[in-house]
Amino acid sequence: MSLKILCCLLLLCVSVLVACQSKAERQVAEFSALIEDDPNNVSAYISRCALYARSGAYAEAVDDCTAALERTPNSLDALQNRAYAYQQWGKAELAAADWEILLGLVEDSESLL
Repeated sequence: MSLKILCCLLLLCVSVLVACQSKAERQVAEFSALIEDDPNNVSAYISRCALYARSGAYAEAVDDCTAALERTPNSLDALQNRAYAYQQWGKAELAAADWEILLGLVEDSESLL
């Protein structure tokens, strides 16, 4: 493969990464605006948490999921996202605690069926 083709591929990859990053940053800003307008918007906290976790901003992800759980303590989405963020952040004990709570909630809901 020629150097010219490699350079073109590299530029293409960089362009795609920049576009994805810009989209995620816009989405974070949109969810931040929703939270500013309504600090009790649990869905916005959970969505922003997921974006932060995917981008490696684990502390921010945990903060957002914790804020969601303070407003809706049994939110399966918030627990799952926070457990994932803890796990990726290397905080295995905290992740395990959230997974255990999540499993208990799922088992409880299944027993109601």
